[in-house]
Amino acid sequence: MVATHAAFIDTEMAARVTQPKISPADVVRQTLDAVETGREEVLADEITRQVKAGLSA
Repeated sequence: MVATHAAFIDTEMAARVTQPKISPADVVRQTLDAVETGREEVLADEITRQVKAGLSA
């Protein structure tokens, strides 16, 4: 099992969002890499990494 976290993914659902977005392909690539290497968590973009860091502080 892999927990994948991403802020805004560049899809129709986020079309009106003006903040930076990550491509769906990049989220998939990172998630599959985590499965292959046995990692349990993916922080797919900078926003998510910053949130995680803030929660861990």
